[in-house]
Amino acid sequence: MVPAAAQATPVAEAVDTLAIDLASEPATLDPALVYDADGWSVIHSVYDALVQYGPDGAIEPLLAESVTWLDPLTYEARLRRGVVFHNGEPFDARSVVVSVAHLVAPGSQVADNFRVIQDVEEVDPHTVRFKLSQPAPWLPAQMAAWLAMLPPGYTGDPSSDFTAKPIGTGPYRFAGWERGSRIELELNGSFFGGSSKGRPFARTVTYRFVPEGSTRVADLLAGNAGLARSVPVDQVEAVRSAGAEVRAEPISGSAWIRIPTDVAPFSDARVRQALNHAVDVDAIIEALLGGNGQRLASFFVPNGLGYDPDLAPYSYDPDRARALLAESGYANGFATTLAYTSDERQEVVAAVAGQLAEVGVRAELQAVEKATFNQTWTDPQAALSASLPGARCSTHTRCSACSSPIAASCPATTTRTLSR
Repeated sequence: MVPAAAQATPVAEAVDTLAIDLASEPATLDPALVYDADGWSVIHSVYDALVQYGPDGAIEPLLAESVTWLDPLTYEARLRRGVVFHNGEPFDARSVVVSVAHLVAPGSQVADNFRVIQDVEEVDPHTVRFKLSQPAPWLPAQMAAWLAMLPPGYTGDPSSDFTAKPIGTGPYRFAGWERGSRIELELNGSFFGGSSKGRPFARTVTYRFVPEGSTRVADLLAGNAGLARSVPVDQVEAVRSAGAEVRAEPISGSAWIRIPTDVAPFSDARVRQALNHAVDVDAIIEALLGGNGQRLASFFVPNGLGYDPDLAPYSYDPDRARALLAESGYANGFATTLAYTSDERQEVVAAVAGQLAEVGVRAELQAVEKATFNQTWTDPQAALSASLPGARCSTHTRCSACSSPIAASCPATTTRTLSR
């Protein structure tokens, strides 16, 4: 059993306002649909999950008082008492049932992450048991990221729009959204506190959408923003020299290029191997990411579930890449499309395309708006929309079933490279 931390006074010596510059505007505030760091920043300020990651990366209770594996197929959570949503609805077992149902509903981007849950049993108003179809030791980690608790009444009201006006139990209440400009939050004086999530220290928070990295840095240095996400690597030293702090923390995330394995020429394993040998990931990390990152041999990150330290990544070997392409019938290479989200760093994607070109793979870069890009994630036809020979690759930062990835871990600070 994992117990919760003790209660604590939620607010002390709060400042009046805090402005945070984000690299992009969330397309939605629906926890089942948000899949980017900017959106998560807002989501996890408004909502709470049953569990969260602690400072050391271990799972610990949040809205749960304790969590326990009763057996490999039963995960029990005892819920905090006295917690209320921002609209006054009580948080209880019904909230858990509704929230799980929402995450597995049609249209959810993360439904497959929770398919293992066969039933959520309401043992009593403050106890729930997750009945699983198979052992899933990874489930608490998915809950921490995705299973935001929703108020049953508000969520079930057809006239409400929690995708644009969210209501949670978190340290901040939603106050407004000026599309294309900002999201406003205000302090939740009833936040229960007492966890690694910390305490709110600003009475109001403004998330501003500032896609240009140099503008985010200028805002920070001028004092117009207290925090700025995704500082360009080439401006990190300028920020530090001005007396601001740049935080670089390793995260359990991976960045990769998705290669469709059921479309020629990528259906040939030798072609996929050639693409991996053609890209000098270490050089890209050093030259464009300031050394922030680590080349991976698979989607699994160090210290994560499934990580194999004995598995070596593909070597950078353009001669081997050319030989593999010739063996597979593409001695003269081929043309394809490399899609990426328009708010991410084009120079990283361009570097990959440049190195592919050196072995004969001509990749046309295609910038795609993030919401549109994300819609292709579960679309099996999304890989069939490019030029000769009829397939495309796309860049991502989450785990997938695709094989032969060109992969690297992401720095948590300055950028989310090859991100979706």
